[in-house]
Amino acid sequence: VFITGGPDADTVSLTNVRPGAETTVNTLGGADIIRVGSNATPTTNTGGVLNRVNALLIVNAGDDAGQTDQLLLDDSGDLLENTGTLSDTQLTGLGTSGIQYAGVEDLQLWLGLAEDTLAIASTAATTTTVINAGAGDDTINVGHETQATVNQISGLLQIRGDGDSDTLNVFDTGDAAVNVGILTGNRLTGLGMGDSDQSMVNESRGVLYDGLEFLNISLGSQVAGGDSLTISGVAGGTETTVDAGPGDDTITVGDDLTLIGARLLVRG
Repeated sequence: VFITGGPDADTVSLTNVRPGAETTVNTLGGADIIRVGSNATPTTNTGGVLNRVNALLIVNAGDDAGQTDQLLLDDSGDLLENTGTLSDTQLTGLGTSGIQYAGVEDLQLWLGLAEDTLAIASTAATTTTVINAGAGDDTINVGHETQATVNQISGLLQIRGDGDSDTLNVFDTGDAAVNVGILTGNRLTGLGMGDSDQSMVNESRGVLYDGLEFLNISLGSQVAGGDSLTISGVAGGTETTVDAGPGDDTITVGDDLTLIGARLLVRG
């Protein structure tokens, strides 16, 4: 199945993809919106599931400069516990047969009502990715699945904890380079995210977060040298653990300790 839009702004709503019917959506030019979910309409996409994507879905939003193409994936009505993996080119799991994407500037995913686990291996430099955890005790793992680094988080990533007890784990344990990072009460930057120079901090990239109960950060595996992490804030209600790992690491906390709004544990 091929769906092709025009040079202007298109809206495509997909409620299902039938088994055996690989589907490709090409929206071409304009600021396009692609909604995927069992309740998707031309204007809304909420309370649905992704379980009805029963064959590969390919979304090519085009590379039109200056336009923002949105891919909105709704699994917020799913009562089942799901596991999924998101990379800079595709989403797998979550009851789907896979969703590949390209040319998307705004990617938003809503998880379900049960205890979901989502691994985020990479994000595209030109894509802002937003994960809405929804209800349930969800776990979000950020770090490349084989390299165990966050260097592949090239675009801005936002994690919204929403309800219940949500955990964000950030794994940089496979990184042998010396890194610099900054943790505030709502953002983690540096550690190679958004900049090939890992001694630099790209303040416009990294991981934005809110509504979390637990945040766990595991630093790199340097034999010589070490990472430098500045903790200038901890969000209220977010118990935060930093595991420094091998190497001569420097963890700086402050300089305003009133911004440490929850328990902070640093393991050397």
